[in-house]
Amino acid sequence: METHKLVNSSIRNSLDVICSRQGTTCCSGFTLLEVIVSAVILVVATLGSITAFNLATRSIRGTGLFVEQNREIDRDISEISRLSEIYTACVPGSGSGSIPANPNTACTDTLSGLVVAPNSSFYYFPDPANASDVAAFETSCGSSTPTSHITFGFRSAIDSLDQPGAGITRQNATRVDGSDAGNHLVEILWVDSSDGDELRRMRLSPLVTAWCP
Repeated sequence: METHKLVNSSIRNSLDVICSRQGTTCCSGFTLLEVIVSAVILVVATLGSITAFNLATRSIRGTGLFVEQNREIDRDISEISRLSEIYTACVPGSGSGSIPANPNTACTDTLSGLVVAPNSSFYYFPDPANASDVAAFETSCGSSTPTSHITFGFRSAIDSLDQPGAGITRQNATRVDGSDAGNHLVEILWVDSSDGDELRRMRLSPLVTAWCP
């Protein structure tokens, strides 16, 4: 029995010597410093994971919004292009251009007596037999008065369209060079409604201006 006690005491003393050399207390678990360091490492790792997750989520959300905004702008451009094709001066009394309620039945070729549809060469120019409409058309092509310019009705039609969705604002259509009456280019600008950043810019002329002198 005494021998057993001596062995246990010897082992305990040996362990105490080893532990004292390492600066720790045997069989007493982690020190406070070790616990603090472990906790700091765990917190840093957790915060890093959360940050990475948030960045990934924000990136996915941003990509989805980008796609949606471009889809809305493309839809808007399609409608504006359609307006540029049906805008005409062939309707009696609309020498400076207008958007007919029904483009497919609005104009008639006086030579053939047939109804002409958009994209036909007879659809855009006024009836040659109507001298006043022809004169009004030619005057509007080079008018220095904004409301009498050949593009005025076209720009008004664009501005009357519903705004696209997805946080987009389509600004009012403007002439590219308002000081040059012979410049028939119209500019449309789409911006982000939240910060005003430009998303897309488009320039085009209504087809009817191809018949301007």
